Amino acid sequence: MSIGLQRGRVLLASYSTKWPKAYEQERLRLLNVAGDVITRIEHIGSTSVPGIQAKPIIDIGLEVDSLEALETLAKRLPPDVYQYFGERDISGDFFFTKGSQECRTHYIHVSLVESDRLERYLIFRNALRHDSLLARQYDQLKQRLVLEFPNDRKTYSKQKGEWIEEVIRTQRPR
Repeated sequence: MSIGLQRGRVLLASYSTKWPKAYEQERLRLLNVAGDVITRIEHIGSTSVPGIQAKPIIDIGLEVDSLEALETLAKRLPPDVYQYFGERDISGDFFFTKGSQECRTHYIHVSLVESDRLERYLIFRNALRHDSLLARQYDQLKQRLVLEFPNDRKTYSKQKGEWIEEVIRTQRPR
């Protein structure tokens, strides 16, 4: 399956080795355009975890060191390719998408270095990568939710979010 998903729709695709390659291509593109303001870039989300199903949208976590760097990034990303939505419902998570209005291919989550947003994404990603039982449980949760909410991505994401927060809470270094 190629990457991209119609807006609002919830669909899980089997893991694809194309996903890390798509991330790497986009990482290089972003670094080429704004490498001087990006302090860190990581593949996050389910497409970054081998073996589990995912919505076929590549999630990328970026860190910048200031709001000025964020503004620079937003100005350098071509508006006909990337859409900037500002700060999301999650405090400190600034959001860009790539792809057409109808079919998004990439979600780019930008946070400031001093926030813990990217670190939280990485705690969750790494927990799934290193614990096959946890990854299987998450995969099963998503399969159940996609059956319950096939056309309601907002509710699907909210339901997953509670489980994700619990994993982060238990995995976070004390």
